Amino acid sequence: MRTTLSVLFALMIIILSSCVSSTEHEARLHDISPLESTLKEEEERAKNIENSLALLQNEHNKLSDDLQALKKQRSELEDLISEKDVRIRRLDEELNLRDLRITGLNEEVDRLYKEKEIAIKEKNDEIAGLKQTHDEFVGQLHDEIVRGEIQITQLKGNLTVQMVDKILFDSGRAVVKKDGESVLDSVAEILKKVTGKQFRVEGHTDNVPISARLAERFPSNWELSVARAINVVRYLQEAGGIDPSVLSAAGYGEHRPIASNDTEEGRSKNRRIEIVLAPLDDTEDNDPSVSE
Repeated sequence: MRTTLSVLFALMIIILSSCVSSTEHEARLHDISPLESTLKEEEERAKNIENSLALLQNEHNKLSDDLQALKKQRSELEDLISEKDVRIRRLDEELNLRDLRITGLNEEVDRLYKEKEIAIKEKNDEIAGLKQTHDEFVGQLHDEIVRGEIQITQLKGNLTVQMVDKILFDSGRAVVKKDGESVLDSVAEILKKVTGKQFRVEGHTDNVPISARLAERFPSNWELSVARAINVVRYLQEAGGIDPSVLSAAGYGEHRPIASNDTEEGRSKNRRIEIVLAPLDDTEDNDPSVSE
């Protein structure tokens, strides 16, 4: 713009110089002087405008750069927010799953507590029932217990009536004798009141071999112990009225002694019949036994 004004001004001078006299020329030069001043002012203004334009352009460029940076930052923030939203949703889902799990565990704990309470009550009832049965045995068989012929023991939820063989059998025999029948009648009366138990009759002997006189009938102590247990079971069923489904007979011969076989007293204790009151689901695996 400034260059154009300068050219126009020069052309005006040339034209005026070639067309007028010196007097007119001086007069016109005098008139041009204000124009030169105005021209300088315009040039100065043009220069200022150019400087302003340059500053504005710089500012525009800077603002454009800032805008792009902000757009990029906004895009990054949007991506971050989206990622956060996804993580929040996942955390919410995980929290929901954990809440469900905790609810399930609480219900399981409540169920187990109830089962425990029921089991404790049942166990207490069982113990109370066994104690009552124990007391009845002690009352009914008091004389035999005092004489040491019968012993009542309670261990691990099982009640055992232990009878030496001489109150039930004659020596070397397996048939229940009359005095033994009286004892078994008393035992049966008590057993008929017991529920939720099985009655396991176990025969035991000492380690003295079977005599030659009895060997044909009882080749070993195994046969003798089993025969005695079976005959007690049959008597409890037939004469005592005990349900046969809860009765069983087992013979252990000389192999489960409770005393030393080196003395007559010890051997006498080992020759015995035991009636074990055990839970219905209680089984003795790997035991040599014969069941009625």
